Amino acid sequence: MRVTDHGPGRPHRLDLGQDAVSGRGIGIVEALADQWGVVPVRNKVGKTVWAAWRLPCERPGTPRTVGCADSFPSHS
Repeated sequence: MRVTDHGPGRPHRLDLGQDAVSGRGIGIVEALADQWGVVPVRNKVGKTVWAAWRLPCERPGTPRTVGCADSFPSHS
């Protein structure tokens, strides 16, 4: 999964109260993703936040798929 925006700055986790209605994106990504990162948008202001999850590979009766790997591809 990846999301791109053209705002300045890098995303960071905010220390929010229980009643906050925005600003929880990176906290949710950190809690759920196995790996994530931020890549600057080339030649423009902005960034892409990407996230990846490990998929179970050895479920009985299901074929092994390309998305089922022991390690993640490298992202620069």
